[in-house]
Amino acid sequence: MKKLKELLDQVFTPDGEVRACGRAKCKELIVVAQAAHPNIDFGDPDTGKMNVDKFKEIFFSENDSDS
Repeated sequence: MKKLKELLDQVFTPDGEVRACGRAKCKELIVVAQAAHPNIDFGDPDTGKMNVDKFKEIFFSENDSDS
């Protein structure tokens, strides 16, 4: 979970907005997030296209306990 937290901090602002971090970080985040939550579609790890709404729902909601 430490790697997931580090990547979330690199890819998203504390408010859940996407940073200009590059496609490679987005791809890595998708892979790590899907490993931690296998039944959730966080995006396409081949293209780096993230399902931003799903990241916000899971990691940036008010009742979140993972971040």
